[in-house]
Amino acid sequence: MAKKKNRWDKAVVEALVAGNGDEAVLAWLAGTGALETSDVTLGLSAVEAAVQTGAVAPLQSIGAVHKDVTKAAKKGLHRLKSKGIEVADAPRAKSSFTLASDTSSIPPVAMFGPPTVEGYSEFVLSCTDDEGTCVLMGAFGGKEGIRNLTHGHVSRKQLRDLRKEIGQQSAMVELPFTEAMSHLLPSIDRVQALTGKLPHDWDHFVTHVPAGTLDAARTHDALSGVEPSPDMEGTSALSMHPWFQLWPVASDAIEEVVTKLSTKMEEDSGDDGEETPSMHADLAAASAKALDGDGIRDEWVRRARLATSVAKAAGDDTLASTAAAIANHVGSGGDAGDIPFVERTLQVQIGWMAQQAMESGPPPTP
Repeated sequence: MAKKKNRWDKAVVEALVAGNGDEAVLAWLAGTGALETSDVTLGLSAVEAAVQTGAVAPLQSIGAVHKDVTKAAKKGLHRLKSKGIEVADAPRAKSSFTLASDTSSIPPVAMFGPPTVEGYSEFVLSCTDDEGTCVLMGAFGGKEGIRNLTHGHVSRKQLRDLRKEIGQQSAMVELPFTEAMSHLLPSIDRVQALTGKLPHDWDHFVTHVPAGTLDAARTHDALSGVEPSPDMEGTSALSMHPWFQLWPVASDAIEEVVTKLSTKMEEDSGDDGEETPSMHADLAAASAKALDGDGIRDEWVRRARLATSVAKAAGDDTLASTAAAIANHVGSGGDAGDIPFVERTLQVQIGWMAQQAMESGPPPTP
C-alpha cells in the first residue's frame, strides 16, 4: 500500500492567517521565533500560511523540522518569487548533521547538446545542497519549450560518473551554470505560457538551486564580453559545425529556389551536375528572404546566442565572435543576404529535404 503523503491542514492554515492558533508558529510567522516542531502537518500548515501571507523571512529561517517541511519552505519561496514578490538572498541554514564541506565542494553543473532540426537541445543539470544532489534531464527549445523532462537524486560518485560518461559519449558541452540557466529559462517560461503551470520536475529541481541564481540568470547576457566579428565572409563553413546544422529557413525561400531550379535544371546544369552561376544567383536572391518567417529570426538569435556560450566554454574565441555577430545582425533586423551562412543553410536544407524525400520513397499508387 502506498504511503500517505504529508499535507497541510486547511483549517489550521486559515486560523494562522487570521492570527489564531499555535503561539510558537504565530511568533515564527511574525519573525520573532523559529519554527521547531515534530508535527509535520503543523509544520506544513505553517509554511503554507507563510506563503499565503507573503512572509519571506520566516520561510528563510526554517528551524529543526521534518525534511518535508524544509522542502515545502523552499518551494514556497519559489512560489512567492513566481508571483513577483522580492525574495532577498539569505544564508542557508545547515542541519547540525551536515558538514559544509560535503556540499560546498560540489558546484552546480550544466551540460547542453547541439540543437536538433526542431531546435531541441538535450541538457543535464545538477545542484547539490544539504539534501543531496538533484539531477534534471530533458531537452529544451522548439515549439513546446521542454521535452522528456525528468529528475532524480544521485550520489557524489554517481554524479562524477555521469559527467565522465556524457563527456566521453556525447557532443554535450559544459557551460557555466548561471549562463546555462539564462538559455533554459525562456523555454521554461514557454511551457508555463502554453500550459498555465510549471513542469513538476522543474518545480522540484529549483528548490535545490542556489539562492539568487535564477534572478542572475534572468539578467545575464550570453554575449557579454564577446567582441562580435566585423567579417562574416567565411560563415558558410559553419553549416558543417554540429551547433549550426540545419537551422530553420522560410518555406517560401525554399519553394522559390526549388521552383527556379526545376525549370532551369537542364539548361543550367553541366554534364557533371555541378552548380552554375545562375543557380548561385537563385540561392543568393532567396537567401535575402530566408529568415522572413514566423519566429525564424528569433530562433536564429536564440541559437546564435547559445552557440556563443558554447564557443566561449570551449575556448574558441573566433567562433564565439562569429556567433555573436550573427546574433546581433539577425536580431537587429539586418539583411539575411549579408550572411553567407544563411545562403549555405538554405542550400543545405533543400538538399536535406531532397534526401528525406528519396529515402521515404514515392507516394503509394492510388
